[in-house]
Amino acid sequence: MMQQHFNRRFLRNVSLLFLAVFGILGLAVPFRLYAQFDPFAFEEAPSAATTSASLLYSAGGEQYQVDLETNSSTPVGVAPPKDGILMAEDTYLWMEMIGDSGQGKSGTLWDDFQIVQTSRDGSNKQVLLDSETFFEQFGRLTEAPTGSGYAAKYVFQQELVLSSDATRVFFYVCNPSPEWDMCNYYQLDLASRSVSTIDAFFGPGWIHSDQGRAVFRIDIDCFGLLDLGDDSTELSGGPVSLIWLADLRFVFSRHMCSGLWFNKGVETQYDIILANADGTDNMVLVPGMIASDMVLSPDQQTLAFISTDPSEVALWVVNLDGSGLRKVMDLPEDATDLRWYAAGSPAENNECRLFTETGYEVCGRLLTYWEQNDGLRVFGLPITPQQTETIEGQDYDVQWFERNRLELHPENAAPYDVLLGRLGLDVLEQQSPALGAADPLPGTCYRIGGAQFDVCGRFLEEWRAGGLDLDGGAGLTEAENLALFGLPLSPPQTQMIEGQEYVVQWFERARFEYHPALESPHDVQFGLLGHELRGVQ
Repeated sequence: MMQQHFNRRFLRNVSLLFLAVFGILGLAVPFRLYAQFDPFAFEEAPSAATTSASLLYSAGGEQYQVDLETNSSTPVGVAPPKDGILMAEDTYLWMEMIGDSGQGKSGTLWDDFQIVQTSRDGSNKQVLLDSETFFEQFGRLTEAPTGSGYAAKYVFQQELVLSSDATRVFFYVCNPSPEWDMCNYYQLDLASRSVSTIDAFFGPGWIHSDQGRAVFRIDIDCFGLLDLGDDSTELSGGPVSLIWLADLRFVFSRHMCSGLWFNKGVETQYDIILANADGTDNMVLVPGMIASDMVLSPDQQTLAFISTDPSEVALWVVNLDGSGLRKVMDLPEDATDLRWYAAGSPAENNECRLFTETGYEVCGRLLTYWEQNDGLRVFGLPITPQQTETIEGQDYDVQWFERNRLELHPENAAPYDVLLGRLGLDVLEQQSPALGAADPLPGTCYRIGGAQFDVCGRFLEEWRAGGLDLDGGAGLTEAENLALFGLPLSPPQTQMIEGQEYVVQWFERARFEYHPALESPHDVQFGLLGHELRGVQ
């Protein structure tokens, strides 16, 4: 289907007009059930690559671990909160629904909610935001006229989205209608617990963790939109479920059908699609199937999904190039919350922590080091298991993270038994990114001893605010700042990152990026050099 580009504000205004007409006339188009399709006869294909990874899913209040080699599952304990985010200190962040509920087109409708943080076992519950506080600030969404078919209740996004810097969570609140849920988007600052609105579209959808893009489902005409800011690109069908890749491509379960105004004459069709970052060049990974839940393997090469055929619910896997589709096993009807688990190769008898976001464990000394040095913000999530690699002619146990590489050096006394890779230097030498001239950021400038370039303004503030705890004392010394970031390798320069131009400054172990659209301290972010150097997509 040809991609169509829309001005976002224009489309919103036109759509609101359409919905107002529906409200006055009390019209409603019957909801099209996703389950109505002819089964697809799959041809034999090579099996998806065998891996030591396994999958987790929840059903009936229990969590189960799936062994992909034996195609079997075993219970491993009580199910975590649905769509809960595993945070630092082994806590879960999730949205809890309270009050009366009723079943509606978009799922379960609720009057009230809480965003809570609990220990992994459900204890030590803290309420970060409740609906009473929320509605005191923002009020209730405007309800439609009598007879329009709008529900009196609200639907909330249970699957919270953690920002890329792990300081905020995104969610939406919708006023459901028969054909189109009117939604507003919000962000909760985890430190201040303050809530603010997000300038986003207004349908239920899937917002990216960097807040710069989102995909929305437009049920009234059976299509989806990729929101890129001021413009939106129409997708080839309405998404049922969706998951983002690290390089901003995305996989979505597509529902194609005839819409009220567009897509006339299109026969009902269901596929699982891999789309480019701009929404173009769709590749059909799995034809003829619907995925209610999807998750990517830690190396982002294999997709696992729960199919929702009317006659069965099953777990499937397929390679991201479309090969190797196979059914793993049948699942209970209430199976949900699919997660990937990929144990590393840590030393025995070490404490480990599983990061369900990427499926890897961090263990022992590396875990201690990660937790003591503001790991999520500074290093990011693990993207490989602990493994042996040759560095400068020597073999070391290392583990890669989104922003750096942690290396075990047992020949050194603590805290120097863990060292960081010089990823800033490595990326500059290996990839030679295109850089342009830029003025220093306004504010105080300082030249670190031995450096060729000044560090100024917000970059200097963040350089001084970050560091490794080498002496156990309060505050950070310049040596501790250097241990984390290293010396600057460049003056401030412009660089295209994920399709946007930013002012950046390269350091031995980091790339500082200035994001002026964000408020301090989130306006300075650290580049995902681990992703870029490893080529993780």
